[in-house]
Amino acid sequence: YKVSCVGYTLAKEQVQYANSVLKDLPVEIRCEDYRNAAKTGEKFDRVVSVGFFEHIGVHNFRTYFEVVEKCMKDDGLSLLHTITARDQGIPKAGEFADKHVFPGGMVPHPEDFQMYSEGLLVIEDIQNFGAYYTPTLQAWHANFKTNWSKLEASYGQKKNGRFYRMWEWYLLWSAACFNSRVLMLYQVVQSKRGIAGGYESVR
Repeated sequence: YKVSCVGYTLAKEQVQYANSVLKDLPVEIRCEDYRNAAKTGEKFDRVVSVGFFEHIGVHNFRTYFEVVEKCMKDDGLSLLHTITARDQGIPKAGEFADKHVFPGGMVPHPEDFQMYSEGLLVIEDIQNFGAYYTPTLQAWHANFKTNWSKLEASYGQKKNGRFYRMWEWYLLWSAACFNSRVLMLYQVVQSKRGIAGGYESVR
């Protein structure tokens, strides 16, 4: 696609893996806080966040959009791909996920996109394809069960087998939340000042 990219992560293992599969491609992976991107002075045509926003905490929502605004060219676009909650707050069972799966995670509410980016970015398009996440999670669950024999040596004895039960419960609970539309999956496209003539979404 003739695209050069810069990625941010705090995980050294992700950097090592990414570098192993992306060698010879114009991709740079930096092992540092994403907020540092706003300090480099670099400007990008596109800013993309996939499955990240849920993990920064509500106290960083505004900061996230400030970083995007600083890093994006005036005619650029940003894409935010994140799980959202239909109603304010995470479903009650989410307390289990917060403790055992994603500590400190916070699923945003749809109105948060406008509230926390106000004065910084213009929402051009919102697409909800959370319904597709139900079969996705069911497929992950099936793969997990099918391949458990390969994982058991590493994870089977964790807390006397609790890891298997915990992960199975989490995948199926998540599938149920998306199936009931309690949880949704949003992709939000934003610009700095609005696209002249309007933004044509890709469906």
